[in-house]
Amino acid sequence: SNNMFGDILTDLGAALQDAGDTDGAIAELERARALDPGNASILRDLGVAYGVRGNPQQALEIFEQALVLAPDDAQLLGNISAAHGLLGNVAKAAEFGARADAAKRGPTASR
Repeated sequence: SNNMFGDILTDLGAALQDAGDTDGAIAELERARALDPGNASILRDLGVAYGVRGNPQQALEIFEQALVLAPDDAQLLGNISAAHGLLGNVAKAAEFGARADAAKRGPTASR
């Protein structure tokens, strides 16, 4: 199935990222996204790779696509906060940082 290949490409992308081959990671994660476009984890990893490469605006756009799929993902919310911080959007960075903290505490936290 496409999802299995997407998982394999995601793992390969993560391994390349760990090895410092950010461009290779992006290439594999873009292939994984093409096979499994509704996978928030792939989008999150791809956004991180773009951020590492020094493209925080592109990272943010990808994170926002993932957020539609996984609105309570604490790691993703933290990534969005970091991207906003890199772009100088201090208020948005703080807003998403607070949302990430709330998501880490879980659904029992008052909102």
